[in-house]
Amino acid sequence: EARRRTLWQALSDVAARNPDKLALAGARDGGEVGRLTYSELTARIRDLSTGLAITGVRRGDRVVLWMTNSLDWVVAAQAAIRLGAAVVPVNSFLKPPEIRYVIAQSGARHLIMLDRFRKLDFPAMLAEMCPPFATAEQPGNLLDPDLPDLRHVLMLSRSGTKHPGTHDFATIEKAGREDSGYWRDIADTMASSVQPSDLGMVKYTSGSTGFPKGVMLD
Repeated sequence: EARRRTLWQALSDVAARNPDKLALAGARDGGEVGRLTYSELTARIRDLSTGLAITGVRRGDRVVLWMTNSLDWVVAAQAAIRLGAAVVPVNSFLKPPEIRYVIAQSGARHLIMLDRFRKLDFPAMLAEMCPPFATAEQPGNLLDPDLPDLRHVLMLSRSGTKHPGTHDFATIEKAGREDSGYWRDIADTMASSVQPSDLGMVKYTSGSTGFPKGVMLD
């Protein structure tokens, strides 16, 4: 029976039975611990998935997730998967050429990233691997021959960083939460069409030599 349910359906079932039960707990940058109940988690996933639908995420798209372990990582991954997109997680300590390889080889159309982590400046690193991003004046129209599929960049700003070439994570989630119904209905329809056998994640892995290979998980 479980194999006939999608991740979103399974989470929704648990949230319906135990809305106030703790689903996730994780430390934030300042050291404080954030917590989400199942009802809060599913609400955030639904809100962000609606926002992602507004930005153009569709079933079958690849969405690169370039973030550290956090509650937001889980929300972003599940929001993309809810729409039928495949999440492509990348290690936050990879070098720009390695990340560029994963983005290009996976055919990713969307990238969700942090602004900064420790000494890592993610927008500067993205500009290094995708020069058109450095001069982008609005989100959604990236065009780089070396990354021919990438169009949208969504950034979670934890230090106040802004970039005109990115969609703001919090703003997109808020847009999904406040939608009057049109895009929420579209996102719900997309979620209802997802099958358990759909591609849900592509994880890149390799040995000590050679380029990493994408492992497809449904």
